Amino acid sequence: MGTGRDYGGWALGLGLFVLVSLGTGGCAGLGAGSEESAESRALVGDDDAGYRETESVALAATHALRRRNYRVAIPLYEELAYREPADPAHQLAIGYAHIQLNSWSEARRAFEEALRLDPSSPEAHLGLGISLYKVDDLLGAQEVLQRGLDTFSPGSERDGWATLVARQLPGVILE
Repeated sequence: MGTGRDYGGWALGLGLFVLVSLGTGGCAGLGAGSEESAESRALVGDDDAGYRETESVALAATHALRRRNYRVAIPLYEELAYREPADPAHQLAIGYAHIQLNSWSEARRAFEEALRLDPSSPEAHLGLGISLYKVDDLLGAQEVLQRGLDTFSPGSERDGWATLVARQLPGVILE
C-alpha cells in the first residue's frame, strides 16, 4: 500500500485540519499564537508554571508536526493529551502523525479516542477510516466513513467528502 503519503489529498487534508485546529483553542492553540482561553487556564488552575509548561509543550508539538518530525511530535502530543484529556485535537494530531509513519494500529487507537471525545468529528472518522482501509478492513472502513459522512448536513461539504472518499479509497461505497 506504499507510504503514508500515497493517498493523494488525504494526508494533506487531514494534516491541514490538524494544523488549523491547533490554532483555534485550548492550550494547543497557544502554540499557534492565539489568546489564552479560560478553558485552557482552568485545566491547570492558577499554577502559572504548569500553564507555561503546557504552553511550551504545545509550541514544541506544533513545531515538530509542521516540520514533519512525527517521531518527535507524537510523544509531545501524548503529553498534551495527558494534560488535557478532553481535547480531541491532540488525538487527531497523534493519529495523523501515525498515518504518516504507516503505524496503522496506533493511528486507529488515536482516532478511536478522538471519536470517543467527539463522536461527530468527521476528521476522526476520516482518519479511522483510512487506518482501517490500510489494514484491509474494507467493511470497517466503509462503515466508519459512512458515519463520518452522516455528520455533515445535506448539501454542505457532504458531496465533496463522499467524492473524495470514492476517488481515494477504491472499493469503499458511501450512500
